[in-house]
Amino acid sequence: MKRMLILTGFMFLFSAVCAADELIPQPPDLSEIYQLVNQPAGDCNAADSYQKAEEMLRNDENLVKDGYLDENSEPYKLVLQGIECGRCVFPYSLDMKLPPYEQMIPMMKLYRSAAKTFARKGQEALEKKDYATAEKWFAKAVILGLQFWEEPGITIIQDLITMSILTEGVEGFGDLFIAKGDGPKAVACARYLAEKTAYNDALRDFVKNKLRNGDAWPPQATETFKEIARLYPTLKYLPIKVEILLRTAEINAFDETQEAKEICRKVIEEGKRDADARIRKMAEWAESLPKDSAVELIKSLGGEVPKEPPTSQK
Repeated sequence: MKRMLILTGFMFLFSAVCAADELIPQPPDLSEIYQLVNQPAGDCNAADSYQKAEEMLRNDENLVKDGYLDENSEPYKLVLQGIECGRCVFPYSLDMKLPPYEQMIPMMKLYRSAAKTFARKGQEALEKKDYATAEKWFAKAVILGLQFWEEPGITIIQDLITMSILTEGVEGFGDLFIAKGDGPKAVACARYLAEKTAYNDALRDFVKNKLRNGDAWPPQATETFKEIARLYPTLKYLPIKVEILLRTAEINAFDETQEAKEICRKVIEEGKRDADARIRKMAEWAESLPKDSAVELIKSLGGEVPKEPPTSQK
């Protein structure tokens, strides 16, 4: 009997994991990409250089032309300094601003343009069959992307920034390994690019349709949301948890049915027990979000609301 109970529990967990894999977007496996580069070991925080570069670029956006960062500019030099650092932590990533649309995020324009510039220099070297130089420049783009992958920010937008940076370097590496006849590494690059595309597509569908029901008004606990809520305790990936908590806050504010309230309560209580303080903070915020604040949240996320949506001081 004890063995059967253990087996039953295992099967339930296995079923939940399979269901989560089908419903919840899974980020790419970067283990093979890590093996393509030597990790920087500098005893510094890359974000210190990057924040200075961001400020300079805000003051002179002409430093980016046609998507490429001026190679003679100070921001470019600061990014080069940053990728030599062994860690990257922006101070605002260690907390979660509430409401969440006030949360700061890295400046995508800077990092995408830097990665594109590195990749262009790599392609120029590749055309000359200077494989060593090409590898050096492609590696810089990949290292920059991996720094952002390890950076503790937990927003989906930062995920997309990371993937766009990595893509510049990995595509270049793919071309390099094909030119060198290194099939296994070329396949590893192709595998990442396929997984990244699938993740981006699944993420858009998950947020827009499965989670937010195409911005149907008012926010309600759909059958798909109920399934997502049921899976919430099994999830580990923090950016997805953030998106679910955002939608839970909206549904909790508008859907007055007893079933919806109970579903939202379970997600929120699970969030309040999370090991990550930022998730706990978000869950507490979601629990008491009033309707008028929920309306502002939906608008900030690009959702459509009626001209005069119902509000309250819940």
